[in-house]
Amino acid sequence: MKPFGIEYDLLVWESSIVREGFWSAAFERLRETPFFYRETEGKLAGCWVLKQGTEQGAQDSEHITDKVLVRSNGILTYTAKDIAYHLWKFGLLGKDFTYKKFEEGLYTTTVTGGERLPLGGADIVINVIDSRQEYPQTMVKEALRALGYSAQADKLHHAGYGVVSLSPASAADLGIDISDGKASYAMSGRQGIGIKVSDLIGLVEDSIERNRADKSGLPSRTIAIAAIRYYLLRFNLGTEVVFDLRQATEISGNTGVYLMYSYARAVSVLAKAPDTAPDKASEACICMPDPMEKAEAALLRQIAFWPDMLYTAGRELAPNAICSYAHTLATLFNNFYSACPILKAEPERQRFRLWLARKFADTLKDALDLLGLPAPERL
Repeated sequence: MKPFGIEYDLLVWESSIVREGFWSAAFERLRETPFFYRETEGKLAGCWVLKQGTEQGAQDSEHITDKVLVRSNGILTYTAKDIAYHLWKFGLLGKDFTYKKFEEGLYTTTVTGGERLPLGGADIVINVIDSRQEYPQTMVKEALRALGYSAQADKLHHAGYGVVSLSPASAADLGIDISDGKASYAMSGRQGIGIKVSDLIGLVEDSIERNRADKSGLPSRTIAIAAIRYYLLRFNLGTEVVFDLRQATEISGNTGVYLMYSYARAVSVLAKAPDTAPDKASEACICMPDPMEKAEAALLRQIAFWPDMLYTAGRELAPNAICSYAHTLATLFNNFYSACPILKAEPERQRFRLWLARKFADTLKDALDLLGLPAPERL
């Protein structure tokens, strides 16, 4: 995942959670609550279960009111260990792992001797996990509330992502039989349907390399990684992501390539105006034209929405909202660029339009930075 700028600083093993006594400590605390008990009859007889505070989920037969944490044979469920793990994440357990260096910048938990590190004790926990894990994640929150940690339960967020499938065209490119006419082809190790990250980057890179005439800007590999990253981020969390190689690399539409192209266009315009350079086109010397052109007003209005949109996206853990905003922003800039001459405008109007172009570039760069995409001066 490193090519996408995704890094880890700690690898936690399930065996460490048990061997360090995390679950034993959590178990004793849970036993003191009325929500955790050992069943004595029925199909769950002998199991230790956690009573859920909500009614049985209708969408999944496994989502029963009582969640088994310890099976009748003494085997812990994954959720049991996850509860103990989250008590550690919030610094509520009074225990810590022992760590050793795995590689540069990355540690791993160990039970064979190591060192202590100032980890855990988070204020907010965001778990980026498959949306199909919603129920176990809910039960972790229920356990925190049962133990009296409602504030921490409210600060535990599940950013559930949808599964990634291939479009028919992309599946065909990979040699997958699409004669059954499905709308998408889910990745499946058993069926041999899927693609390695390195191979996907290579395919997108080759596609970009073949179709770009000017190769003096960003390397095709950098563009490919940005295109893939943006394509995955633009979907709503929890929905199926149908990856299409051709769509991901288009220079128009809701793609990362389009955003980077739009930023490079704005920077190019600003660079061609040495007498009214961007740093001189400040608010202090700008007079808003009255009336404004429709394209000017629309772009200015979208720029003004950025702080509120950013707050909402952060609160809702919705990177796709930033994608949608950035795409609209870039589209409005390109409309403005086509409808309103910048460098050939009369002096007062030119200063305003250069200022507007600079505001656009700054705002789009902020969005690109947050999405993990480069902001190139040349594409």
